[in-house]
Amino acid sequence: MKLVTQFFKTFQFTITARYSFLLSLIFGTLIFLTFILTQSLTSLVIGFWYVIISSIINLLLLIDELLQAFNNKEERKIHINSAILLTINIPIATLHYFILVFFNF
Repeated sequence: MKLVTQFFKTFQFTITARYSFLLSLIFGTLIFLTFILTQSLTSLVIGFWYVIISSIINLLLLIDELLQAFNNKEERKIHINSAILLTINIPIATLHYFILVFFNF
């Protein structure tokens, strides 16, 4: 936890990007672990819809951060950092997918 706190202190992000990143990461990982542990079709369906909905929300937030970076020169670095932070969930979700496929879940 100290590493995460240090990361957020070192780099500046918008509050929206920070919470969106953390919530997407936490809920996505919890749904993933729930499916791994239970093998429940319900958790798989919930996970599928969660990925769709969170992808749309995060894409809209990403577009907003990029527009803010383009329009606001004083805080451009913060918005670029926030855009990068929002895209970090993509490889994490891809890793979850490959784990499911590789281990035949």
